[in-house]
Amino acid sequence: MAVDQARPSSSRTSFSRLGATIGFVIAVAGLVLGYLQLASDRGWLPFAAAPAPFAKGEVTVVCDKPPASARRGAVIEITYHYTTTRAGTVGVGAGFYAGGAVDVSTRSGGSDALVLPVGTTSRTQSVELPANLRPGVYDLHAQLWPPGRVGEEGAETIAEATCGSIDVNG
Repeated sequence: MAVDQARPSSSRTSFSRLGATIGFVIAVAGLVLGYLQLASDRGWLPFAAAPAPFAKGEVTVVCDKPPASARRGAVIEITYHYTTTRAGTVGVGAGFYAGGAVDVSTRSGGSDALVLPVGTTSRTQSVELPANLRPGVYDLHAQLWPPGRVGEEGAETIAEATCGSIDVNG
């Protein structure tokens, strides 16, 4: 007389496989989410939610010297060098000053929300010299603002650096 071997039912096997698959998916999802959080915190992901805005003292800026001269309305390229202690968001602008104190800036050369990673980063900004400037020598400043508030009345810069002087001619 032949004895049938007991086999597990197919529904029991299916549930067992389903449970293992769900466990694997949860483990992989946990690893991926953990990596994305780390990458986001460090500013490695351009598509991640923007990190918190910088406050004074959390970011510094220096800039390369501008060309010696340029015409009114010309677009010049200035390289800004940022140093940060954490990833963050900042507004970027350029200030023009006549006689050391008279602000003749426009919102040109700005970026309302730039995400900077931890460490040192360089970025070239296109800066348009205001077309209504009188011929003369102007100081060009690199300016960091709260995001979305570049040059806004009542807003204060987070950091600023003098790039140098530029002779603006007609």
